[in-house]
Amino acid sequence: TYHASHPDIFALQPDGTRGGGETPYPSAGRVKMCKTNPDGWELWLNEVEAARTANPAQNAFGAGPNDGWFSGWCVCEDCLAWDHPDGEPRNFSWRGFSQPYVALSDRHVTYANILARLLKERYPDEEYYVIMSAYGHTRPPPIEAVPDDNVIISSVANFLFRRENVDRGSSWGTRHVDQFKGWGKVAPHIAWRPNTGHRGFWQQGFPHVPLRETAEEFKIAADHNAMRIFIDSVWEHWSTQGPLYYLMAHLAWDPDQDPDALMQDYYERAFGPASGPMSAYWQLQESTPDFSDYDEAVFSRANAYIDQALDAASGAPTKIRERIEYVRTGLTFTQLMTENHALMARYNDSGGKDGEAEAKLLENWEQIGQLSLKQPYAMNWRRNEPRHGRTARFHPHGRDATIRLPYRE
Repeated sequence: TYHASHPDIFALQPDGTRGGGETPYPSAGRVKMCKTNPDGWELWLNEVEAARTANPAQNAFGAGPNDGWFSGWCVCEDCLAWDHPDGEPRNFSWRGFSQPYVALSDRHVTYANILARLLKERYPDEEYYVIMSAYGHTRPPPIEAVPDDNVIISSVANFLFRRENVDRGSSWGTRHVDQFKGWGKVAPHIAWRPNTGHRGFWQQGFPHVPLRETAEEFKIAADHNAMRIFIDSVWEHWSTQGPLYYLMAHLAWDPDQDPDALMQDYYERAFGPASGPMSAYWQLQESTPDFSDYDEAVFSRANAYIDQALDAASGAPTKIRERIEYVRTGLTFTQLMTENHALMARYNDSGGKDGEAEAKLLENWEQIGQLSLKQPYAMNWRRNEPRHGRTARFHPHGRDATIRLPYRE
């Protein structure tokens, strides 16, 4: 927006150019700003005013950087002066040039504090906040800078479902959960914004439902100043992950609740006389956290629980049996996709020449298409079309934009 009128608000690069301009670095969507330029602060305040006009209820305003957390940061003397020399060494890149440098957390907190104070000066009667992200090379907590009371740190600490996860950008091998706890010691307000990653093919809708683990992680967030939560990529795969969504919603409201009591209430109200076998079904899913753990024995047990549930609900209202069948849709989808994963290994090993594997893959995808027609809300079928990157690995013609599941026609 401002590359022609305000070129100096963009990040200075080591070669003397600015990140904006006709050839932005690293790209137009990932260009960085010079945090110390007052012109940039004023433009930000003007955008806040525009946002207030568009939505008078808005009370928090983002000041976080674009994505591409390792590249293109400003190297002007003023910005470098905001960095703490004792920060964790991280690997940075610029156009044709890379080198280690310290984490930028102190720089970003200092910048957020300046904007927060300007916000108070301009709107003294409003309770407004600045949101600054702690992501990539700002994941480590700051060494000296302390966020003001009207600064919210949006921590992209990826410990949801994976508490031992180590930050891949950390040269010290620091866990995400420990970075989050570090921010909790200095920041008065934290928004927890975890990426869900690829654990157990969660985003494809496999039944990854770590209920007790999730309850513990919500409690960690709450105990370290989390005031807001936004979980990346909850794709609404209700037939395979519904109980976990239910639990997360309740814990977001009150993280001190007993997760076992919450889930027992869920099973009883959702499945009535079939709550026993359905509870056993979901406990089996919880104890099978990765798609590679799904084998014939697991599917046999899971289907047996569904059959028991249908028998127990034989005299119950129709909606109870419909809910059980809805869950079976997710189980059938999981079986087909697990088989597809193995078939794709065969197909790829043959260089795409295994016709038998290809035919079976296409047959399985036809069945998935029929499931999408029968139960359009059981899964987020759009996210599981083979044209999407993460799903392409399950289809012999993956990434073909013409492939659509039939419910969308």
